[in-house]
Amino acid sequence: MKATSRSIVSAVGIITIDEMGLIRSFDAVSERIFGYRQDEVAGCNVSMLMPQPYHDEHDGYLARYRGEGAPRIIGRGREVVGRHKNGDDFPVWLAVNEVRLGNERVFVGSIVELTEQKSIESDLAQSQETTRAILDTAINPIITIDARGLICSFNPAAEKLFGYRSDEVLGQNIKIMMPQPYHAEHDGYLSRYLSEGNPHVIGKGREVVGRKKDGTTFPMHLSVGRMDIAGEPRFVGIIVDISERKAGELELARSLETTRAILATAINPIITIDAVGQVSSFNPAAETLFGYAREEVLGQNVKLIMPEPYRAEHDGYLARYLREGHPHVIGKGREVVGRRKDGATFPMHLSVGRMEVGGEPMFVGIIVDISERKAAEAELLQHRDRLADMVASATSELQHAKEDAEAGARAKSAFLANMSHEIRTPMNAIIGFAEVVLQDQALSEATRSHVRTILRSSRSLLGIINDVLDISKLESGKFMLETIPFHLPNVLRDVMHTIDHQLAEKGLSFDCRIADEVPVRVVGDPTRLRQILLNLLGNAIKFTEQGGVVLSVQQGGQADLLQFSICDTGIGMSEQQLAKVFDAFSQADASTTRTFGGTGLGTTISKQLVEQMNGHIWAESVWKQGSTFHFSAELPPADPQQRCFNEDEMQAGEDYVSPRLFNVLLAEDLETNASLAILRLTQQGHRVDWVKNGREAVQAVQRGGYDLVLMDVMMPEMDGLEATRRIRAHETNGGRPAIPIVALTASVLREDNLRCMAAGVSAVEGKPIDFNTLFRTMEEVVAAGRGMNAGHQALQQAPQEASTTVQLDALQGVANIGKALSMWKNPHVYLQTLQLFAEQESDCVARLRDMLLQQPADLAGVHALLHALKGVSGNLHLSRVFEIVVRLDAQSKLPSKTGALPVELDLVDELEVAMLQALSAIGYSTEREFSQPSQTGFDAAKVRQLLQQLEQELEQLNPDLVEPLLQDLTGYLPPEHLAPLWKTVQVFDFDAARAQLLVLTEQLGLRS
Repeated sequence: MKATSRSIVSAVGIITIDEMGLIRSFDAVSERIFGYRQDEVAGCNVSMLMPQPYHDEHDGYLARYRGEGAPRIIGRGREVVGRHKNGDDFPVWLAVNEVRLGNERVFVGSIVELTEQKSIESDLAQSQETTRAILDTAINPIITIDARGLICSFNPAAEKLFGYRSDEVLGQNIKIMMPQPYHAEHDGYLSRYLSEGNPHVIGKGREVVGRKKDGTTFPMHLSVGRMDIAGEPRFVGIIVDISERKAGELELARSLETTRAILATAINPIITIDAVGQVSSFNPAAETLFGYAREEVLGQNVKLIMPEPYRAEHDGYLARYLREGHPHVIGKGREVVGRRKDGATFPMHLSVGRMEVGGEPMFVGIIVDISERKAAEAELLQHRDRLADMVASATSELQHAKEDAEAGARAKSAFLANMSHEIRTPMNAIIGFAEVVLQDQALSEATRSHVRTILRSSRSLLGIINDVLDISKLESGKFMLETIPFHLPNVLRDVMHTIDHQLAEKGLSFDCRIADEVPVRVVGDPTRLRQILLNLLGNAIKFTEQGGVVLSVQQGGQADLLQFSICDTGIGMSEQQLAKVFDAFSQADASTTRTFGGTGLGTTISKQLVEQMNGHIWAESVWKQGSTFHFSAELPPADPQQRCFNEDEMQAGEDYVSPRLFNVLLAEDLETNASLAILRLTQQGHRVDWVKNGREAVQAVQRGGYDLVLMDVMMPEMDGLEATRRIRAHETNGGRPAIPIVALTASVLREDNLRCMAAGVSAVEGKPIDFNTLFRTMEEVVAAGRGMNAGHQALQQAPQEASTTVQLDALQGVANIGKALSMWKNPHVYLQTLQLFAEQESDCVARLRDMLLQQPADLAGVHALLHALKGVSGNLHLSRVFEIVVRLDAQSKLPSKTGALPVELDLVDELEVAMLQALSAIGYSTEREFSQPSQTGFDAAKVRQLLQQLEQELEQLNPDLVEPLLQDLTGYLPPEHLAPLWKTVQVFDFDAARAQLLVLTEQLGLRS
């Protein structure tokens, strides 16, 4: 491109685009740079101004920034390539910033054409007179201050902006034009800069706030540079009033354009020669650059300042140009080499223009010393190589991060499935045994009321757990809807029956209105539709004290859309409350939560479910008058030939009675779960055989004699799904009929249920078990003609024996006796089960250590052992053991790529102490090998005395008293005998220390 003489105007073009990359504004400088008029580009994608690969990459980069917020240019600057309207590509410097205009995001791009800068950089040199003229005529305020912050110059633009005359502010401290906190901070900042040289603004630019003479404040962009005059520092502040930028991008662009023009102004060497190459003028900047005085070069041939080969070629080149008019440099710019007076050469950029003076040609050369730029380019090349290495490294790290993220997603899914199982399993026992207790006709009304409260609270807790799991599934993208035909009025009737008792308790009316045009049979997910309706109706009832609730259904505005509305006469909501009603964990305010309870997840889950159904949810409300929640859902009419699953559904009572009795095989590894299931099944009259793992289940089915199998999914040796697959293979190979298999699982993840069905189960039932639903499912999956007619007999409870107070008292330190007896009822059975636990698990810590210390660690064995130990210690209410096992189990499931042990060995040591304490309290005599101290150095009387003193000091709960005694004992006992005591004392667990002391005393045979 041809070099042109330029007036002192900004070389910064400003373009603004919206979030989709469409051009919003395109200023005059941008028109000059790119060759387009504003009306040609407005509304077009900004990529039209980019060559490849920027053109194709731009939209994807902008989308990633909107989604991930990882900028590459935004908030920074970089050199890129632009495309002119005529198709030419040229270098530009691009800096992009994000601006918020209300709720809208706009991106402002500041563009500097580098073509001339790379050829000239002439703006770095002008005479001091030119500089003063610029300061006086600049449209931007320019202020200079000294080292004390006193104003030295104040140009007309600054007078106009701040409202002060120059004579009013000269000699005043600059902070008079600053509001707080800038006013108070300025002097301290300037002092720190001068003493420490750590700039905050100087040499940079930032957005600050200015204060005018009339006291009004305004936003401005301040760029400060430092210069030294006569050895004294001076600071030049160039100001852009960005008030209008806050209201529009165009004014921002003009301000930035002006600022960049001023910042780029400099004094360049300028030389003129005549037609024979003799120097006619040689400005002071040229004197400084070349080392010659003006008088030394005037009249001399300009090749004086050229090295070879330029020196020998110059005259011939100039003659050819005058004769033929074919320029090589003239009218353009090129990089050449200059020669100083001392003979040193240096790279420079030379731009030559022609002018006529008195009819004679004259040539003007504008020079930029590019020595520093060349050095910078060399360094840049090195940086580029390093950057390439960094990019390669970052790419590798991104790949690892992607793999970690995918592993995290898998871990989250596994966590949800596991937590579902672990939370719902104890809930099964709580809800199930509460239902069993309510069947006892001998209960007093007060006790019956208490048990009902337990049952309601347990079901409420289960509802909260379901909410949290639902929101986690929805957010993880693992949620899938069913698409089945169902009978809509029956679903609505089921919902009404569910809320009947809530309405009755508060004395509220209820009306369900279904428009005539609404189809009876539709296709969708009836379970999730019921969940949405119950969430919204439950809220309506909760927040309504008088009046009633109305549910209405009508056709939506589009085909296959139905609109549901729930209207109440409750407390209503303010506009602020209405705005956040669908936010997670949010209720109207804190008092709402205290008064009405709940997690605040119901509406959030409903909103996400509605959106999954391709619908929309919204609310209307009037404070203290009521609220109406509307939602639409895509529920197209079902094919008339399709049978709906709930079309003939009968509303069952509270207690289901099995019409047929079956021989049932129960596969369940946890005895507490099995005992509850056996209890409820035998109450109906079914006969139950119990096996503890999938392998035993396969063997039992092969022996025959069962009508169906209830198969737990998570079991040791062989899980329920593998057992189901083997049973199905056995049936296929032998041509046998398929036995119904009902999977029992605590997982609510749809993919886990699909895995169950893929393995060959007949149905899936969740945990905690809804026994009424289970009994109905059993009736459905067992073929007609199997089983026998019902003949129920009441389950006879085992007689309760008197508890042994002494034994129970001994357990107070290790078990929650109250909770244990409330679950087990019979203290003798509980004590017998504890003895069984002691016999089976006395070596569990040793086994755990062996698995952990294998190379590599036996993670599968660790998980299985901890899973089993967690279940049994929880059911026995061995509080300390259970607490530690839960922590170990959680640690063992965390992903690790370092090869480190999955759990902390110190925590395993704590478990050992807790187990020893529990075994001692149970009265179990351990059979662990205990090496007695050798007789050499073993003083039984002294050791007994020290142990007795230790027992007394442990009562003081002071490790400073205990540790000296432990230290004395090291002179008589091996370190491994005292290690458990040391560990318990160090964690201040004095109860465990006393238990360990008792064990050690017995092992040494010193108990009196």
